[in-house]
Amino acid sequence: LPFIGRYVPFGMGARQCPGDRVAWMEMRLLLSLFFQRFSFSLDEASVKDIIPVERFVLWADKDIHVVLHPRNL
Repeated sequence: LPFIGRYVPFGMGARQCPGDRVAWMEMRLLLSLFFQRFSFSLDEASVKDIIPVERFVLWADKDIHVVLHPRNL
């Protein structure tokens, strides 16, 4: 069996990163700034090609392209 903590970004248990809470908070802050400064829309060419595929979750057959538009702050 693979090691359970292998896919955890900051480890777990006794060897867990002591700064993991600060790093997660910084990631949330950067994401919120990103969402405040840009608006999102789907690329018109990729909207026509969206074909849903049933797996464990709903998946698109091809990549869905998103266009970022800077907001006027």
